[in-house]
Amino acid sequence: MLVAVIAVLLATPGASKAAAHAQVEHASVSSKPTVALVELKGIVSDADRLAVDEQLRAMLPAFDVDVQKQTKTRQAQKDLHSLGLCTDAGSVECLVQVGALSKARVVLAGVLSPVDTTTSAAPTSGAATLDLVGVDVNTMRERGRVKVVVPGAGDDDGRALALESALTGILRPDAWQGTLRIDVAQRGASIYVDGAPRGFAPISE
Repeated sequence: MLVAVIAVLLATPGASKAAAHAQVEHASVSSKPTVALVELKGIVSDADRLAVDEQLRAMLPAFDVDVQKQTKTRQAQKDLHSLGLCTDAGSVECLVQVGALSKARVVLAGVLSPVDTTTSAAPTSGAATLDLVGVDVNTMRERGRVKVVVPGAGDDDGRALALESALTGILRPDAWQGTLRIDVAQRGASIYVDGAPRGFAPISE
């Protein structure tokens, strides 16, 4: 349905060959893929959510991509909603539609949720879990999904490392390294990962 809508728009009478040529010429100016970051959602404070959103957006150029203006991404979402499309904002199908309409190659979306300090060792107060997903618009498939713990505002270095890790996991998966922490009741217990011995508890790698 989205393809049909775009086709109708392109077939609108009065669209000149010169305008079409200008669009093609403009698109070829940069060979970098365009990445759209949908505004983060979550049940954390608006201040924390927006701070993480802005930091992610500021870090994207380091991954050799063009960052789509937030207003363009929002307009694509608004247009899709007006057509009765993209009802499930976090689905792969919806993110692909957003990317197709806004002409982005990759679309990122994430959800922030507070870390339960009663059951896990949060690095700092105010820490949140970021579940970040990326979709490839050309293949119409999920590119990757990464979950990281983002330290609170007091730990700037830790927050930057966590967000860089999340972006790397989706945009440069071959270079991504995660951290595995294993907590067991008995100290000194043997640890095996995928059948291979890794040491004794407690251990982090």
